[in-house]
Amino acid sequence: MEISQVWQAYGNKHGTSIEFNAQGIVKANGSALSGVQFSDFYFKEGNLHGLSRMPGATSETPIIFIPSREGGSESIYWSKSDVTNGNDLYYRVN
Repeated sequence: MEISQVWQAYGNKHGTSIEFNAQGIVKANGSALSGVQFSDFYFKEGNLHGLSRMPGATSETPIIFIPSREGGSESIYWSKSDVTNGNDLYYRVN
């Protein structure tokens, strides 16, 4: 997976959508955002990892871009937690 391939639109099971370009998250649920910053990108175990910081935040949130596997869709896991209830899993919208 190349970094440029992740700059797409993604949605979760609740209909929340996020959209990326090379500068970061540019839309959430269709509304423009600004100021979300990404840093420290690196590859680990076939996934692209990075850190994100929201405007005014005091800490960073890990973000993992996961390539499609066995016919599935590319996905994103964006959370400080090691477990998920599905709210922080986003799948690429074609």
